[in-house]
Amino acid sequence: MVVIAGPNGSGKSTVTSGLAQSDKFPAQYINADDIAKFELSNISDALDRNHQAAALAEERRKSALESGAAFAFETVLSTPGKLALFDEARDKGFSVDLIFITTAHPSINIDRVNLRVAKGGHPVAADKISDRYERAMRLLPSAIQKSDTAEVYDNTSSTHGPVLVAMKSGDHLDYDDRGLLWVTERLAKPFAERSKSRELLRGLVGNELIIDAHVGSQNLYEGVVVGVTAAHLLQRTEGNKLILHDLAICAPHITFLTGQHATVSYAFGPDGKHLAPKPIERLRRPRP
Repeated sequence: MVVIAGPNGSGKSTVTSGLAQSDKFPAQYINADDIAKFELSNISDALDRNHQAAALAEERRKSALESGAAFAFETVLSTPGKLALFDEARDKGFSVDLIFITTAHPSINIDRVNLRVAKGGHPVAADKISDRYERAMRLLPSAIQKSDTAEVYDNTSSTHGPVLVAMKSGDHLDYDDRGLLWVTERLAKPFAERSKSRELLRGLVGNELIIDAHVGSQNLYEGVVVGVTAAHLLQRTEGNKLILHDLAICAPHITFLTGQHATVSYAFGPDGKHLAPKPIERLRRPRP
């Protein structure tokens, strides 16, 4: 499974057109933008057209997983639900190869989308581009962690093509030596912090086996919190398994405390975001 990811306006489609020339690129390529443009052009309302295209793309990804055939797809990768697909694919025997294209700042992406619109391309609101950029960049270290191989490209310059700035092979992430600030802040530092986090939590349990949480298939884990860092949550489930959760993928705005019993859910909606918790219905006492 080849995942071509990155914020809107980063140049994913341009990179894909080059990759598609290779014999190694999967014959089945799933792109919601292409579906909207070439298959659903009869739908006049752009919002409705894009929603239906996204739904069709999701159906085709799931179908490809079930068939076992190699495929590639394009995604902004701004929601944790997409990372569920990584785990589900690996469960079915797929290798997950990530190609991530981005720029140094979301303003560059906004300008490029505006230029694309002027040439007849589909629009994306500036605030959505900025929001998705930040969310995608926050999830990038997690996505690399869950991939078998990964290549990260900087496509900031308009005078030359994308530049490879980081590559993962095995458990190692190697960086380009150009000294780009965003590579340091968004990749090198987060990866160093995540490694320290794992070592710290490992020290709490000695030689016991720690398993990374499987975030696919609407999984849910219950148990006692063994330890928490800025990057991870270590939980001992009721089956006495130690599960390591990546907090970048967990539902936001939940505070976990060491020693408490916690439920960690990976239930995602069609938009790839965490489902909102259901409100608790309180029993009404009868009036005296």
